[in-house]
Amino acid sequence: MLSLRHIERMVESKAYPRLVQRILANGRCESPRAIERLLEPRAVSPAALGLALQRVLELAYGPLPLAGQLIRMLLALTTSNGEGDNQVIISPSSRRISARAVAGQDSLSPNGSLSAKAVVLGSLLKWGHQADPPRTPEQASLISRVSFATERGLIELGRQITPESMDTIDPIDAFIIHWQLGELTAAKKRIDFHSLIHRLNRASDRAMRSYAYAAAA
Repeated sequence: MLSLRHIERMVESKAYPRLVQRILANGRCESPRAIERLLEPRAVSPAALGLALQRVLELAYGPLPLAGQLIRMLLALTTSNGEGDNQVIISPSSRRISARAVAGQDSLSPNGSLSAKAVVLGSLLKWGHQADPPRTPEQASLISRVSFATERGLIELGRQITPESMDTIDPIDAFIIHWQLGELTAAKKRIDFHSLIHRLNRASDRAMRSYAYAAAA
């Protein structure tokens, strides 16, 4: 069993590929190809941190130092102005980054960034739901920052997922986006999940088609 201490150690040592594999080892993800996507170089760091936060939320209810650490690390990834390999911009902080996101270039590049973005958003949204109402002023401030980042991120992701864009959306990305965000109310308001299901129904991967069938039922 993956304990809080195990997660903490892997985060501290930046053992991100191993962390992703450990968290998803017991059937949590139905598609091996989706796991491979999250292990790609640009996706693995944000995916590992996001999945780690989700696991922490499952293991312990209430504020934990580890959860706070993971949230701050994820927020740093979403607001950086740099161009590092592991950045996932979901809250545009410069005109250059905003223009790239609005243009939908991430959806065309096979580097895992769109999938990683979905994991980050899903993790932050789940934490925000669990943490509200806040217990301390510090937590209230963190909830506000998370709310701002996730709202911006959902808007940008929603602009990229339209019926017209489905030919450019990789079915692996479509699967991960729906898997991570499809049950979240805030995401349903911004993202066209019907189009994602339609894209998955045309995927060559049987696990993805089965997932789409179950999700549409």
